[in-house]
Formats: sequence, structure tokens, C-alpha cells
Amino acid sequence: MKTSAPMVCGQGPRTDRLVKKSFKRTRSKDIQLHHLPTDVLRGILSRLTMKEAVRMSILSRKWSRLWKCYPKLVFTRAMMRGSNATTGPAKHSRTRFIRGINSIRRQLKSSNLNKFVVKFALRKRHAPHIDRWISFCAASRAKHVVLDLCPGPKASTDTDDKYSFPLHLLSASGGDLRCLLPKCVVLERLSLTQCRLDELSIGQELGRLHCLQVKFCILQKLDIRAPNLTLFVFAGRMIPILLGEPVKISEATVDLITSSDCFSYVFTDLVDALSHVPSLSISFRIETKVINFVKNQTRLTNLRRLVLKIDIVGSPEVTGGILRLAYLLELAPALEELVLHMCCFDSAINGEPSEDAYRPHPHHHLKTIKMTGFYGLLGQVELALYLFGNATSLERMIIDPVVRNNWFIPPMGGAKHNIDRGTSIALNKLSRQEFRKVLDILY
Repeated sequence: MKTSAPMVCGQGPRTDRLVKKSFKRTRSKDIQLHHLPTDVLRGILSRLTMKEAVRMSILSRKWSRLWKCYPKLVFTRAMMRGSNATTGPAKHSRTRFIRGINSIRRQLKSSNLNKFVVKFALRKRHAPHIDRWISFCAASRAKHVVLDLCPGPKASTDTDDKYSFPLHLLSASGGDLRCLLPKCVVLERLSLTQCRLDELSIGQELGRLHCLQVKFCILQKLDIRAPNLTLFVFAGRMIPILLGEPVKISEATVDLITSSDCFSYVFTDLVDALSHVPSLSISFRIETKVINFVKNQTRLTNLRRLVLKIDIVGSPEVTGGILRLAYLLELAPALEELVLHMCCFDSAINGEPSEDAYRPHPHHHLKTIKMTGFYGLLGQVELALYLFGNATSLERMIIDPVVRNNWFIPPMGGAKHNIDRGTSIALNKLSRQEFRKVLDILY
């Protein structure tokens, strides 16, 4: 007894035979779009926007079957603007937006969803709908999932109304994700913004995950074993971060949101988690009065480019807190480019910098250094002198008094006094004969 293969999303032997017969009976000049093979039509549909694909689905039964396999679902306010889904009061617009997503989701039968994106202001009371969307992503083997439930400025402090991510939907045990469902192993990109996660701890290795972004989430721990991770983005509080030795990682960005000194955390916990990264950017805060720290045994042996965006708080006459940054030459032996974007709220005071306050450590690879927000604090001057004296291959050092840390930039009018003073101190303390070939002071 002969059995035929099941038809999936418009495919099957019967459909292919009909297409071939149609081509034989039709002259080339009479060939129409729907005469093309199913695979070709599916490729055409995947290149259309979702709104265009919905319109195509009403042309014929064939296009309706193809629409059920549409691989990229992107729901944003701009995408829904053509309908009435985002007009009127906020409560009604959210309801219409959710109904629109649910209506489209019920029409689809895709087993290999490529992308599922929701960018709309939703809250905790909408959790049942969002949970169903996440279950749909897991069942559809989604590769790229984005839930941005607070698009726009991320300054809200209303944590009680934030959506709690349903980790139990991804865990066979319903606990802290110690046993992840096999369906989630196919994830290639994971982006979470402003979700309440408590603890994101996944016991099973995510071998296909190459992009991980977790921003502004209520999170106590991040533990994901992703050996093939190439891009990591994190914004939040100081928490344990474990990524499982991502040896292929190429870029990482970390923004720490805290009012305390982060130096020890950055150069211990983060260094351990991102020891293989060649390009790293970190935003954090340091205090001038905190001078002690424990050196890390781990080295950033692959690091070539480092960007630090630093808020400096504390007494301007104390230098040890800032001078701790000299440890970078020891921590990253192959570093070639160092960018220090600094922002301090105190003006410089008179004083003579010490040139032997930190133990010398010659560095033979550092070629470019850029220091912005140089207000002329004693700690800044001593750090610049230390870098000059130990970076033996230095080709260029840029001193810029203007704050450019992209986190908090003071108005130019109010900062003019500090900028002028920083420029004057840089010219007086750093513009020496032995430095002039590589020093560039912007003013």
C-alpha cells in the first residue's frame, strides 16, 4: 500500500505535480505569479513585511496556506498604525493591540518561526496574553524573540507593575530553569527589556545562542551557558553573571546602574565572565576615597579595545580611587586602544601630582589612549602620567576636557569653568617635551 508524505504549509507531491502540469500547459509568456513553485512563493512571501503578507493571504487559497508559514512576526506601534489598534485612549489601544496579535497568532501554523518581536507598552495585568505568546514562540522553535514592554525612555521606577517573565513555561520542573525544555535550545537571539526575572538560571547548554541582551530587568542572577555567544549586552545592577566560557564572544557592553563604587565588581566578576572578549565597553561608578581592591588572577588576554564610561564621585583631592585604573595595564596585556570617558561633579583643586604613586608595569601593545571629561583632578593627572610612563608603544594620547560618556553630559554653559580649568591643568602638567610627539590636548 502506497502512502504519500503529509502536506506541510502548502508543500507535498500532489501540489508539485499540479505545478508541473500547469507549467507544461502554459506558455512562458502566460506564466503568472501563482504558477511558480511553492518554495519560490514562500521565499517571496518571507521578504514582504507582515502587513504586505497579510494582504497577499486574501488573494487565493494558495496564498492563504503560504501565509500560515510566515516566518517573521513583528508587532510595534508603527506597524499597527495603519489600523485602529493604537488610536484612542491608552487602555483601549492596548486591548486592540493585543487582539491584533492574538488574531494573527491563531492563523499561523509555522513550525520554524524565525522572529517574534513585540514592542509596545504592556503591563503586569497583560501577563496571560504575553505568556501565551511566549508559549507560542517555544512551540514554534523561534530563533529571535524580543519583548520590549516599555519602548522609549527606560526611567520608570514602577517595578510593581512590570511584567514577570514566565520562566516556568521554559522549565520542565517549573522551578529556576535547572532543566530547560529541548525546544528552547534552538534559540539564537534572546533580548529581554524591563522584565521581572528574579533569577535567570538555565541548566542546559544553549549551544546556538549567539546574541544575548538583558536590559533594565529586576534580576538577582544571570546564569546561562552559551559557549558560542558572540554578542552580550547587559544593563542593570551588580549581579552574578555566568556565561559558561563563551570563547567566541567578539563584543560585550555592560551598563551598571548603582550608586556605589563598582571597581571591584568590574575587575573581578565581569572579568571572569568576559575573559575572552576582544572588544569591551563598561559604564560604572567609582569613588575617589575607595583605594583598596583585590587583584584578579584572570587576565583579559584577548582584549584589544576597551571603553570605560566612568562617573567619578568623592573628594577631588583624593587620588587613589581614580589611580586604580592603572591596573588595566596589568589586567589586559594585549590592549591596543583605551578610551576613558569620565564625568566628575567636582572642580579640580591645586596640588602637585605624584608620579610614583602606583607600581610601574610596562605595557608594550597600547597604542592609542583617549581621556574625555578631563577636569584636571589630581587622580586624572596622575593616571595620565602613569599611562605615559608605562605605555612604551604609545602613538597617540588625546586629552579632551569635555564630558562625552553618553550617560550624563552636563550643559556646556555650566561646565565651561571646569572645561577651561581642565585644559589649563593639562597644558601645565602634561605638555612636556617627551610627551609632545604623542599628546593631543583638545581645547
